[in-house]
Amino acid sequence: MAKKTTARQRDIARLAEQYQSQLGSLTSEYEDIYQKKQSALQAGGAQTGEYAKRLEEFNKQLAAYKENPMTMLGYMKPVKKSTDYYFTEDGKTKYLSKINEGDYSFEGLAVYRKNKMPTFTEEAPVSADISQYDAESAALEEKKKSLGEGFQREVAERKAGRMSAVGRRAQSRPMLSKGVTL
Repeated sequence: MAKKTTARQRDIARLAEQYQSQLGSLTSEYEDIYQKKQSALQAGGAQTGEYAKRLEEFNKQLAAYKENPMTMLGYMKPVKKSTDYYFTEDGKTKYLSKINEGDYSFEGLAVYRKNKMPTFTEEAPVSADISQYDAESAALEEKKKSLGEGFQREVAERKAGRMSAVGRRAQSRPMLSKGVTL
C-alpha cells in the first residue's frame, strides 16, 4: 500500500514543478541567444574565409612578381636617319623618345617592361562583437540563480514552519515529544 502524501510534500512538489517550469522558460531564451551568437560568428567566419581567399590570391601574384619583375619585349632597332630607337610591343611600334621610361628598363639594346606590382589594400574583417550576447547570457544566469535561491528559500521557509509547529506542539504536549510511554 502506497503512503499517502502529506500537505507539506504536495506543497514542496508544487514548488518544484513551478521552479522547473520557470527554468524551462529560460531554456528557450538561452537557445535564442545561442542561435543569435552562432549566426553572428558564422557571418564573421564567412567574411574571414572570403578575405583569406583574396589574400591567398594576392600572395600568389606577389610571388609571381618577385620571381619575374620584368618581361623582355625584344631588342631596340635604330630609326633610319634619326638618333631615336624603336621596339614593338603587342604589335605596336613604340619609340624610345615617346615612352615613359619608368615603365621600361633597358640593358644595352634589350627592352624590358616592368611588370605591375600587385597591391592589396583591403583590411581584414573585424571579428563579430559577441559581448552583447555574453551580457544577455550573464543576465539569464543571474535570473536562473535568483530562481534557484527563491526555490531554496521557499523550501526552507516550509521546513522552518514545520519545525516551528513541531516545537510548539512539544511545548504544549511535553510527554509526547520526549518519547515517554505509559
